[in-house]
Amino acid sequence: MLNNSNNYLGFESIGEFISEDEWIHPVRSIKSYELIFVIRGTVYIFEDDTEYELNADECILLEPGRIHGGARKSLGFTSFYWFHLLQKN
Repeated sequence: MLNNSNNYLGFESIGEFISEDEWIHPVRSIKSYELIFVIRGTVYIFEDDTEYELNADECILLEPGRIHGGARKSLGFTSFYWFHLLQKN
């Protein structure tokens, strides 16, 4: 987590994910923060040992270096924006 008022988040990449079929987020650990903002459907995701269910107009900020991935499959149409942000000094 950001621990100093001199730190800020810098943009790395952004995209929109759309799936019309069942889908599950891959399990991984990355070096950036990942912000997921759900547009439609439900996203089931975990970070370390905590599971989340995200619906339209909800978001989550996943921290770098922690394991995250799909807690279970999302069914039907699913859409969300994802943002990758790096901590800067």
